[in-house]
Amino acid sequence: MTTKDGGPPTAPLPASSTARVVAVLDALVRAPSGGSGVRELAAELMLSRSATHRILTALADLGLARVLDSGRYEFTPVVSAWAYSVSEQHPILTAARPVMARLAAASGENVHLLLVTPQPGLGVFVATARGTNPVQRAVELGTPLGLTAGAAAKAVLASLPAADQAGVLQELARADPERAARLAAELPGIRAAGHATSLEELIPDAAGVAAPFLRFGTVAGALTISMPAYRRLAAGDAQRADQVRAAAAELTGALEVADRRT
Repeated sequence: MTTKDGGPPTAPLPASSTARVVAVLDALVRAPSGGSGVRELAAELMLSRSATHRILTALADLGLARVLDSGRYEFTPVVSAWAYSVSEQHPILTAARPVMARLAAASGENVHLLLVTPQPGLGVFVATARGTNPVQRAVELGTPLGLTAGAAAKAVLASLPAADQAGVLQELARADPERAARLAAELPGIRAAGHATSLEELIPDAAGVAAPFLRFGTVAGALTISMPAYRRLAAGDAQRADQVRAAAAELTGALEVADRRT
């Protein structure tokens, strides 16, 4: 498995049919407007065209995909309904929304929620609370990213168990030894401070200040305040760091309460 620029790993899919079906459906969900063709999906997922077409046909029969007049495929409203249901019922999203709204109002900046994934070394932004300041910086929701760049990713990485952290750094070192060494040197300070910062690491002219939150005693993700780089440089990090650490602690507490009730 390899990574590129801190992005999601690329590797052949597992041989199981379930994994292939999930991968095709996931690719349809992430595709731009206009859908995806069999050829490009097959190339992206490293599947044969015949296997890709069979999976798309099965998804269409189940009402999860549809073929367009152009011959390309897109997901159906059934999948959109699934996504809405998950967003409304997911315990972390439910607990995080009010915390994020208060943080966005207090900071004036966009606040993003990053969740860890079952795949080691990957996180995904799943929600944003809009700030009031003019000129904001957004992140792409729903796309996995490596935990090696950006304030939220580094805040999570610094809080992972040592073995998981070492695995992420070793993977990065294969592609960029110098960057891996710099990141390894940065992580103890992030863990001690309880927050991470970034400047133009993921998005040009964007900066961030992030803190991790816990669920069941382990890191579950991070809250990050994002902003144009000039606002972070002008104002410094102290106030935003205090704000995001307090919000992350509040979210950790809210999750503890919610989990005790279930």
